[in-house]
Amino acid sequence: MNYQQAVDYIHSLGRFGSKPGLSRIGELLKQLGSPEKQLKFVHVAGTNGKGSTAAFIAGMLGEAGYRTGLYISPYLESFNERIQINRCPISEDKLAELVTSIKPLCHQLSETAVGHPTQFEIITALAMQYYALEQVDIVVLEVGLGGRFDATNIIPPPEVGVITSIGLDHQAVLGDTIPEIAAEKAGIIKPHMTLVTGVRELEAREVIAAKVEQEAGQLYALDRDFKARDRQYRWNGQSFKYLSLADEEQQIQIALNGRHQVDNACVAIAAVEVLNKKGFEVSWEAVKNGISKVNWPGRMEVIRQEPLVILDGAHNSHGTKALKNSLQELARYQKIISVIGILKDKDFAEMIEDIASLSKIVIITAPDYYRAIDTGILVAEALNYCQSVLSVTGVANAVSKAILLAEKNDLVLITGSLYTIGEARTFLRNTDTRI
Repeated sequence: MNYQQAVDYIHSLGRFGSKPGLSRIGELLKQLGSPEKQLKFVHVAGTNGKGSTAAFIAGMLGEAGYRTGLYISPYLESFNERIQINRCPISEDKLAELVTSIKPLCHQLSETAVGHPTQFEIITALAMQYYALEQVDIVVLEVGLGGRFDATNIIPPPEVGVITSIGLDHQAVLGDTIPEIAAEKAGIIKPHMTLVTGVRELEAREVIAAKVEQEAGQLYALDRDFKARDRQYRWNGQSFKYLSLADEEQQIQIALNGRHQVDNACVAIAAVEVLNKKGFEVSWEAVKNGISKVNWPGRMEVIRQEPLVILDGAHNSHGTKALKNSLQELARYQKIISVIGILKDKDFAEMIEDIASLSKIVIITAPDYYRAIDTGILVAEALNYCQSVLSVTGVANAVSKAILLAEKNDLVLITGSLYTIGEARTFLRNTDTRI
């Protein structure tokens, strides 16, 4: 099959749903020769901040000269983004080749008691096979959902584990309380493992600490064992002083916006400090240069000026609160016009409150994805916080409408889902500066 046929096949696997458990991925990897056993990993879990933190870690390792795999989900514009080496996505030909080889194995498993692997399990297996074939030095592996039963948790004990944050999301699968969700995320903790966490919530941190202690591991926590000082915020760049695990102070700069990205950067640097103890040589020069070059699309990304157009993939209330705080802190606009599209399984009421309460105009839309929530529900909710609420079919049309309504000093904010901002980003990059 060719690349498009391979991607279409992967997308068709959504019909198998999401089924927690490691039996299917385990059997599939066994059929592939257990490529995961040939690799070293950094395993990154958390409610929010996983992608940015993983990108920071990969950037520093790459700068130090290591051939570094980066596995993320979901993608913004191209499926290839999910499987990268030194920030270069897997080639279309290679993806097509791997999908062609794995498809008959999946069919064989469907006729056994194990059952057909899910879409995420197959993508994860593809990534493992690719990284083993390419003989990468280390893989920075982002958890898909939760931790304990996530397909990525099939890996052997990683060089270091990371839990970025804990918040309410995917409650139908992970539990209704912060401790329950923390326990699921802590499922990535394996015997004698070192874990770095940015979790501040006391209840969640206690659950994580108890699991680390149970497994006779080592825990390094933000604000206790490492921290940021003297934070300086501005658009398209922030700086801070990082107090390291060894009580050294280093001046760090990052290109990503938002207070929460400083926390993510600190967690990433602490994880690299742990890797140094494991034999990966990453100098402070590589740390500083590597992390400063990381550009993570769709995370408070400024994609246009006059009006200012920002894409942010906040897809739960934990994320929209961080976005709201950052917008208020970096306020340099006359009014906000928001374009919002959210998926069905999200706590949309709090998300709408966070964003609509800041907005002069709200435009509700829906991404082209089967899990998108009905726009009428979001319109009704948004009217509780904003007098001017519109419903526009199609993300591209909604973005066009927002930019036409905006004046030079306004901010057009596009948020609610990575699927929404992915469509918006593709549209904006392929249209004229002023629509």
